[in-house]
Amino acid sequence: MKDDKKTILAENLIRFRKQMGITQAAIASSVGIERSRYAHYEKDTTPTANILRKLAAVLNVTLDELMYSPEQLQRFNELDEPDEMDSFFFNELRKDEKELVMKLRLLDPTSKASIRKAVDEKLSKSEM
Repeated sequence: MKDDKKTILAENLIRFRKQMGITQAAIASSVGIERSRYAHYEKDTTPTANILRKLAAVLNVTLDELMYSPEQLQRFNELDEPDEMDSFFFNELRKDEKELVMKLRLLDPTSKASIRKAVDEKLSKSEM
């Protein structure tokens, strides 16, 4: 059985591509990958964060629109309280991601800033 997030991503890629009236080859070319690799994204493979950002830009959608179903986005938009929003996103995390968030919450502000900087630097390097 496919992971729900992979299925949602695949469905969204197909939907947004068809709405734009463009081919898999055109999107693949725009993000600098082979068409066959892109085709896997429309089936069951999750792209890297860098490719996800490029796909969202090419499809003119947000990462949220790419990664969540319309129903999930609607539920999120109906949330009013910050605690409800935090709960919504926390529940979407995998177990290892939740553990990391819990550990980060224990750190002092200086340590958190240092980690944030390191993550930003790592993401910047992966975009090159």
